[in-house]
Amino acid sequence: MTQFTVKGLSWNTEDFVRDFGLAETVVVDGVALPRAYALPYAVSLLVQEIKSTLAAGAAAAEILEPMLDEIAVLAGALGLSEVRHGEGLLWREDLQKFVPWGRATNADIDGWQASGVWVDLPGLAYAIDARRPLVKTPTIITPAHGSTDAQLDVTTGPMRGLYGVESGGLRVRWYEPESATIVHDSGWVTGPVTHVAPDDGSINTLSSYDITAQHRDADGVESAESPRVIVTTAETLRPIMGVALVSTGGGAGTWQRVSEHGANLTTTPYDFGGPAWDRHPVWGGIVDEVVDGQAMVRIPAFYYRVGTAPVGSDQAGRTCWWVSSVPADGFVRHPAFRAGGEDIPHFWVAKYQGSNDGGTMVGSAPGVLPLVNLPFATYRSRCQARNVGGVTGFDAWSIYQLAAIQMLAMIEMGGSDSQALIGRGRVDEPVSGDNRARVDAADVAQATYRGIVGLWGNVAQFLAGLRATSSDVIEIWDRDGGQTWVDTGATAAPGLRPVTMRAQSGPGHDFRDVFVPALSSSAPSEWTWPDNARLSGHADAVAHAGGAWDEGDGAGLWRLSVSLTSLADDWVGGRLAKTP
Repeated sequence: MTQFTVKGLSWNTEDFVRDFGLAETVVVDGVALPRAYALPYAVSLLVQEIKSTLAAGAAAAEILEPMLDEIAVLAGALGLSEVRHGEGLLWREDLQKFVPWGRATNADIDGWQASGVWVDLPGLAYAIDARRPLVKTPTIITPAHGSTDAQLDVTTGPMRGLYGVESGGLRVRWYEPESATIVHDSGWVTGPVTHVAPDDGSINTLSSYDITAQHRDADGVESAESPRVIVTTAETLRPIMGVALVSTGGGAGTWQRVSEHGANLTTTPYDFGGPAWDRHPVWGGIVDEVVDGQAMVRIPAFYYRVGTAPVGSDQAGRTCWWVSSVPADGFVRHPAFRAGGEDIPHFWVAKYQGSNDGGTMVGSAPGVLPLVNLPFATYRSRCQARNVGGVTGFDAWSIYQLAAIQMLAMIEMGGSDSQALIGRGRVDEPVSGDNRARVDAADVAQATYRGIVGLWGNVAQFLAGLRATSSDVIEIWDRDGGQTWVDTGATAAPGLRPVTMRAQSGPGHDFRDVFVPALSSSAPSEWTWPDNARLSGHADAVAHAGGAWDEGDGAGLWRLSVSLTSLADDWVGGRLAKTP
């Protein structure tokens, strides 16, 4: 097999012909030839461009001259010609194209007029059809050929050109099997792109497709279309979705929804509330259900990862929160879906803020006032009082369950400002007096995410599983569902609203499971999450979330505070939850 080197890159003839699209059949002057052998004749297609920019045809030869040494090596390796003087093409002014010219003598060549532009045949394979063979045909890395669980994301290796030129884009086509019918054409996605996904709903689950890819350089030179990768799509087309923190501060941070590869998700289906979320098993699986006569919302189990977007991606190096409906490398099952050391498929959270049910239990029902004026221990015991007659799993909602909802909301919203992105909520009432409203009142319902009503405002809501000690050390339930207290060793951050969230971990805990401030500030320009979040100031304190009727801009999905365990007031209530 012939080996040759051009510009320091080593090739063999067979690989070069395949990788640069030279084996495909083209028709020149009515004759079908492999591209490698048709190149000598295709030069005429390029001459019009050359002549339009040069004053004299002879100047074309001057432009080609510096390439001839490399061209000769390449052409010889392809078997197009022995590199001998006098073999090539002649520009015919009368025909306005190059024509093949056999073995001419030196005298013949010397006698031609300036209008006859001579091009050595060894140059043809390298420079003639510059629209395709100078950029390597890409290899599709994912999905793999023959895969039966293909996702939407199509990834290739980086663009490669013989001269190391800059990447100009990637194009991916999805075809009906063994057909020329295109189901989805991404068009040219510009830049050094190695990842494209059809996010317009054109690709169906559990269906067969052929996929191809093309690269082009910054000058518009295109590769050949890659060989078809034959796949069957999975039941879920994008199990992993996330959000990147582009920059901290500014009042609510700057955010961007991303794929698992760190690519921006900017198409309409991924807008907040768009169809992509309803198609996803997690977001689409959040549904209302009646459990033990209570209005509840079921949250399906998911896996999550907090990390940085990969090198070369749109959000490379930036911190991202990702959620997956299936196990994946680097992902862990969220602790909200562990109970007693076992995995659970979902949990239920009350649709409404907790209300009085018969004077002995906490319930979830519309049209009533929230239950208040109970210390946390009593409130929690009334949640657990539902566990009779074979019913199990009822409790006050926990920090982990809230965090699961926060993570899903932050990704779908594409940001952290829940009041701006969802609704104001009941947060603008006077401080004094009992200003509770019904749990489904219009302003309370403004703070609704995926059917969970009144997530902030109206009354603050007790949280199980998080507390602060007399020395402001944060303690949290173990992440295995055992409800045992873990001393994190971390002390509560001073300040008002979060700039960054904690990410450290230790035995039995990982702060990435939840949203607890690492650095907070009183300066609005430094806030990344715009809600009040403080865990200091009280000894042996219990947490509550959301904020009450008077907290204004400080209330929201990330509102978090602590109060004495003995606190019982008309501004703090809670919310029911249940595990299977």
